[in-house]
Amino acid sequence: MNKNKIDELLKISKTIKVLYVEDKDDTRESTTDLLERFFTHVDVAVDGQKGIEKYINFYKKYKQYYDLVISDVNMPHMNGIEMSKAISEINKEQAIVIISAFKDSDMLINLIDVGINKFIQKSVIDNKFIFALGEVVNDISVKKNKNKNIRKIQEININLQAKIKHQMYKNLELEELAVTDKLTGLFNRAKLDIVLEMEIDKAIYRDRDISIIFIDIDKFKVINDTYGHQVGDQILKDFSKKLQNCVRKTDTIGRWGGEEFLIICQEVNMKECLLIAENLRMKIQNMELKSVKSVTASFGCATLKDGDCPQSLLRRADTALYKSKDNGRNKVSY
Repeated sequence: MNKNKIDELLKISKTIKVLYVEDKDDTRESTTDLLERFFTHVDVAVDGQKGIEKYINFYKKYKQYYDLVISDVNMPHMNGIEMSKAISEINKEQAIVIISAFKDSDMLINLIDVGINKFIQKSVIDNKFIFALGEVVNDISVKKNKNKNIRKIQEININLQAKIKHQMYKNLELEELAVTDKLTGLFNRAKLDIVLEMEIDKAIYRDRDISIIFIDIDKFKVINDTYGHQVGDQILKDFSKKLQNCVRKTDTIGRWGGEEFLIICQEVNMKECLLIAENLRMKIQNMELKSVKSVTASFGCATLKDGDCPQSLLRRADTALYKSKDNGRNKVSY
């Protein structure tokens, strides 16, 4: 082996952790001394069974496998080939070098089947052994660098995926903010306009009924003037929650503006719409509030007619709402 090869081996070997398995004391001691000249971490086992134990315990302690396993073949309790098979089942990528005094064809076939990286004759623990070891170490180094690059790419991909995911959530949040009333958490007017137009088109196409309900909290300005805007805001929140809990899952509810709300009721005729509105009116009237004793609301109902568009339907509901207010509030009109 030339000097450059030895220097290269010395440089790379400092990072490589080795398990050496040999049953004969004199061979184990001399080879261990040789290995420790090149490798900073060399663990030793006296047979295959102990080698497996060392292999497993090493992983438990360091959360990684040995970079290289070097083993004799003929040993008591468990021979080197059996141990190598067991190790390969634990870690298919494990680099293994077998040292043996024998070189029969059957054994070589077994070694190939196990996936042994190198076979070295026991009688040549000299420069040839170091050269063969250097080749294995070089292969391990190349593989480590390759895995390092793969991990870097994986880390980049993970970071990129995290950024994409974060941006998606951010976009969803922005989309939600764009259609949500900040105070009540209900849909805002912009979203209600879109839903109403879509539901009207759907109702016309399917020849189904659709109704809307305008709701206005009675004397809300007086509440704001008397108790302050913070109390008024809390009432709007409590009122919104009450509406959400009382409407059907198929209904769309939102804050139209100020103290006014709109409910879009799919497949609901005028009779059913009036019943829904009356039920809401009574529940709101009986709603318990911390800030004020009670609140009431006025309702205006309208059902889609032939030739209607969103604007004409909204106008009729708005007119019905003012009818309720003109008739003393806390009423349902159409």
